[in-house]
Amino acid sequence: MVMEPGMLNDLSGEGQADWDRYVEQQINQAINRSGTTQLVSDGDESLESGVVVIDWAAFPVRIRECLRSVLKTNRLLDWQFNNQPYGRLFGAHEEYLEWRTVRNAAGKIVRVEMTSELQEYWLRLAKYYPAKTLQILGEFARESGPAPFQEVYGTLNPLASSPEQLEEAFKQMMLPPAGGAPQIASPYNNGVKAIAFMANSVNTLSAALFLAAFAAFPYVKRVNGSTTPLTGREAIRFTDQAAQDCRDSDPTIVGSVINFAAQRRKIALMDPPGLYIASVANETIFLPDGATPIPQDWFRFSRGSKIIDTESGRTLSLAQRLVFEVPPEQNFVVGDLLDSTTGGNIDFGAQIAAKVSIALYAKASRTEVVVVPDREISVGNVPDCSSEFACNRVQEVFEFFEQTQSTPAFFATTNTATRTGG
Repeated sequence: MVMEPGMLNDLSGEGQADWDRYVEQQINQAINRSGTTQLVSDGDESLESGVVVIDWAAFPVRIRECLRSVLKTNRLLDWQFNNQPYGRLFGAHEEYLEWRTVRNAAGKIVRVEMTSELQEYWLRLAKYYPAKTLQILGEFARESGPAPFQEVYGTLNPLASSPEQLEEAFKQMMLPPAGGAPQIASPYNNGVKAIAFMANSVNTLSAALFLAAFAAFPYVKRVNGSTTPLTGREAIRFTDQAAQDCRDSDPTIVGSVINFAAQRRKIALMDPPGLYIASVANETIFLPDGATPIPQDWFRFSRGSKIIDTESGRTLSLAQRLVFEVPPEQNFVVGDLLDSTTGGNIDFGAQIAAKVSIALYAKASRTEVVVVPDREISVGNVPDCSSEFACNRVQEVFEFFEQTQSTPAFFATTNTATRTGG
């Protein structure tokens, strides 16, 4: 049985069985399509007990490199229009963390809500347990009761619906349509009332598994007469990978897995599978006095347990939700705090995301378990990220964003669906 992300206990019976089948299917598909013999399921008898931590910064560094400006990046990431989080929906939240920024009437930030929860998991929760789904969403929105059925499942009849119909209705309401305009219908995942789970198609368990599978080969290059494993960026550019260059997550995962593969190890995504909020650098945010770091407990981790790695003794976070706000008795808000990186106030939710680390936990075997030859690759120069062709798309989206800021009626005369492809 595959555990629920974060070691949650929301599934049972048919829901648990469906989750088991899905995870097993995705692992098998990733292995079969990549052809690797070194990615396995957790539970393989060759795996050692220690946990391998693969972590990266949650801030979308590729967007920053493409725009060559932190301010432009922060503005794009926090882009809101007609109560829709367009920065998120255009795919800019691409490091396995998505967030919503809550502001007061004066425009100051009062709360930032972040999630790394998987849409695949939530589809199964909604499919089999609609009452529990509505209860959790109501809690996320800080409401006194469950979320209204119609705002989560649309016009579906709750008394005459199959699990498959519930899943499809939930998907239509809680995720943006494939190939359509960048909109989420439900206020419980579009940021109006709450953010429930990751909506970006690259922020999925399937994407992470395929990243690992296509990297699970002993790719090496020759340097001064000896071989050394390829870096993540080299592998993405010069081998067949299921990865996006210049993100922080993809090259980090790819490079880490290649290092294990080059040592002839097997590697597996740790059970429970998930993308986890590992830590936050609260010491880089200061009270309005400019001298005192904020307390750690102003960040509230939830939707996941803590575990202890029996080999290293480290405590590891399985949290998938992080809410940051100032306690009301302080008489100031998040927007009054100071960011040590910039020296100014916290003006964007992206500044808080920049303090967060995301982790993928894995297991590995001892060395020389698998008999496979090196795959020696001839590599060339890896260009600066700002000159990558994919940056054209980011720059186009930013130009579109700027047009919407200068022309309030822009969306009324523009087909946004044509601007979301690529």
